[in-house]
Amino acid sequence: MNPLKTVIVIAAIAAAGVAAWQFSPAFRAKARTAFEDYGAWTEEARRDDPVGYIDFATGKLENDLEKFKQAQGTLAQAKTSAQSKLAESESKHAMAVEFSELMRAEYQKAEAGEGYPVEVLQKSYARTDLISQVELVLAERDTYAGVIADYQGVLSQLEETRTSLTTRITTTQAQITQLKAKREVVAIQKLTSETEDLLAKVQDLLGENEETISSLPEDDNPVRTVEDLLNAVEGAAGEAAPDEPAKSAVEAFLES
Repeated sequence: MNPLKTVIVIAAIAAAGVAAWQFSPAFRAKARTAFEDYGAWTEEARRDDPVGYIDFATGKLENDLEKFKQAQGTLAQAKTSAQSKLAESESKHAMAVEFSELMRAEYQKAEAGEGYPVEVLQKSYARTDLISQVELVLAERDTYAGVIADYQGVLSQLEETRTSLTTRITTTQAQITQLKAKREVVAIQKLTSETEDLLAKVQDLLGENEETISSLPEDDNPVRTVEDLLNAVEGAAGEAAPDEPAKSAVEAFLES
């Protein structure tokens, strides 16, 4: 709806007075449209047209519920992916640790008198080559340690989001049920303070749901940032570590 037309509709209602508001279906229909378009269901508006507000809120909550359930499915897929990548990174980190310790053992034997070259995993190494190889393996070990921490963070974030969505789904479902049960009662009797409190709580819930939904990416994928992180850490694992251990650190490891 054109914003200017909405302003004109609301102004016309105010000028027509309370009687027109209460008894003219045309005025009420236009007002409801304006409220629905802009979310401007004030306390007074809810009190004046509780049935209209219940219909609006029920539809909105059902739409929110569908979005939350879709998000749950996406979260489950992202969790499975993150768990798989974490296990893969842990395996690669363990291999780097194992190789570094094997090379350290061969280095120490050579330094103790057995001499060079040494053979590690069917490859012969002179002293300088062995130190360079250990330097690379330690860099990979440290890179995968960082990747593991990233995936653990991803899984923690996913769990927090899953818990939040579960709570929001439960709350939204309960309010939908309660609103539907109240609709017929409200239609045939005066608005009670209990019902007013219910509608106020529903209005708050709509706002909370809207905040949650607005925080999700526009393509309805609630874990876009998580997937980006998965791709980022996976890429980092495939690259040479930017901060390789200093020679002294490598030699300290070999001699420890």
